[in-house]
Amino acid sequence: MCKEVKILSKKILSLVDTGSQVTLMKESVWSQLGSPSLINSGNILTGFGLSKTHVIGSFNSTVTIDNQDVPVKINVVLNHSMNFDNIIGLYLIKQASTAYHT
Repeated sequence: MCKEVKILSKKILSLVDTGSQVTLMKESVWSQLGSPSLINSGNILTGFGLSKTHVIGSFNSTVTIDNQDVPVKINVVLNHSMNFDNIIGLYLIKQASTAYHT
């Protein structure tokens, strides 16, 4: 299921993924947000089928979802690493008291 969220005043259609522990963003979207400073570059995430995804870096921000502001760490990945602009992970889902409907 996809959900529109707001990050740094920009609306972004995001995949809600209860199987992902973290929140991910494509590098191109990060650039559109003004390239906020990144920390912890060089991390590797392991996903489904033991696939590996290189994290360029991460930044802390507030995600607005259903008029709720949730602080979260966003991991920036290379554009070819995923098909969605943004993936909302389980941590953010648990923090927001949002009713998800399919």
